[in-house]
Amino acid sequence: MSEQQCVEEWSCCFDPTSEISCFKPKPVKSINVGITAGAAVGAFIACVGIAIGGFIYYRNFGLHLPSTPVTESFSTPFSSTDTA
Repeated sequence: MSEQQCVEEWSCCFDPTSEISCFKPKPVKSINVGITAGAAVGAFIACVGIAIGGFIYYRNFGLHLPSTPVTESFSTPFSSTDTA
């Protein structure tokens, strides 16, 4: 079999130095690289949207926690009402 016949007709690879000169290469396995670029951008936009939405909500409505009474825990030793 000629190189031209191997490559053009059979769509194979040709190597005259190997034991079998006309061969099909092994298929390349696809590599899973994880998250796609579009999904990464979507996740980033969602996180930024949640952060901005939380800030706007906090700014408009505040943080409504049950209020606790404020008591003084100590007095100032030198207040303006003391006379020396």
